[in-house]
Amino acid sequence: KLLTDPRDFIFSSIGHKFYVCDGSTIFQYDLTTNYDIRTSSYNSKKIQISTVADVIESALRGFKFKPDGTKLFVLGTDYDRVFEFDLSTAWDVTTATYSGNNLYIGGSTGTPYNLEFSGDGTKLFFSDNDRYIWVNYLATPWTLADGTRGGGTTLDMRNIYNSGIDRYYIDKVDKQDSYYYKAEEESKVLVVECYS
Repeated sequence: KLLTDPRDFIFSSIGHKFYVCDGSTIFQYDLTTNYDIRTSSYNSKKIQISTVADVIESALRGFKFKPDGTKLFVLGTDYDRVFEFDLSTAWDVTTATYSGNNLYIGGSTGTPYNLEFSGDGTKLFFSDNDRYIWVNYLATPWTLADGTRGGGTTLDMRNIYNSGIDRYYIDKVDKQDSYYYKAEEESKVLVVECYS
């Protein structure tokens, strides 16, 4: 599949599928060998978020699945919201339906990019182009119905990668050197350490 504006790329939890968001669409690919994109094939499965009633988001900047593949969360900049979808068949984006739950993340940030969850699904993190990483607290794991906005801390970064429960590694985009930040929640304050 020829992509024109890819913004995010993720694997399923066991690596048997991968997904790419491009503009307002998330495309789904199958892999015959887990995590080996050389064995991928496009299976004509996709979800176009811009055509979903009550969402109509055309500028996707990130997305994540619940680890069991039964929920999909998409981040867009048309409305600066994260939208929650239910999947009746795990990992199959064509079975996604909008749950009606969303979380507003605009107002005090720049353009949002990427999102990540804590391992237990009670925290949602996202970054923005003003070099902040933000945390939102979810009273019920893996649902946006009762999420609340937390705080942020300044970082020189753009992308968030989950490397374990409540630990996030962020890559710097303005340096050629391999500098990494470790952001770790501690008493609702993000503690930042620099690694090279």
